Amino acid sequence: LILPQRVNILFVNYGDFTTNSLNHIGGFANTLCAAGHACVVAVPHRKETLQHIANPLFIAATYGEAQARPNLFPDGRTADLIHAWTPRECVRQFTLAYQRAALAASGGARSARVLIHLEDNEHWLLESFTGRTLAQLRETGAAELESRLNDSLPHPVRSDGFLSIADGITHIIDRLAEFAPAGTPTHLLFPGVDFTQYYPQPADPACRAELGLGDDEKVIVFTGSNTFANEPEMRDLYLA
Repeated sequence: LILPQRVNILFVNYGDFTTNSLNHIGGFANTLCAAGHACVVAVPHRKETLQHIANPLFIAATYGEAQARPNLFPDGRTADLIHAWTPRECVRQFTLAYQRAALAASGGARSARVLIHLEDNEHWLLESFTGRTLAQLRETGAAELESRLNDSLPHPVRSDGFLSIADGITHIIDRLAEFAPAGTPTHLLFPGVDFTQYYPQPADPACRAELGLGDDEKVIVFTGSNTFANEPEMRDLYLA
């Protein structure tokens, strides 16, 4: 994707600024802002958690704020591009609501293009959370689905519909491209890394002593989230 001289980009996250995905979104948004673009990062709630992001260059907003004032970019216009972080239900609902609000604010003159980012096998998340297969969930009535699911999860039917309207799909690993609708452009988007923070360093003797590690011992650390979806793998790691 080659961007024009200046683009208004709206990133939509499924959680607040403490979620792991903000390590990716925050870096991309800051880099784009430094390159002359304008970025807004919208979260469903707890905007005050922005304090956990070091030196944000982007504008932070809640879903409600962005929907109420869709032209909140510095140039007074609405978004040119929406990058929706996963097709989960809260992201889907807000993205569609923002598009309607932006069309109204511009008198129907502006409509943002939409990219959807895939970080997980969303179908597997649904099956892990509910204990039902995707086929069973798709045959489940709306009322029962509402009682079993929440907006932080993908909807077994609507999430695929959301993917089908995307102008493009970005994905964190190769295999997730399989979930892109046929004919939709895809792009492998690796997480950004700030090499001023992450670089090889010598071991900390005090930390090793505190953990009781011998000179010939090493520790492998998993720094991601511990959720319902990876509990068995985390248990294996702890046992190992």
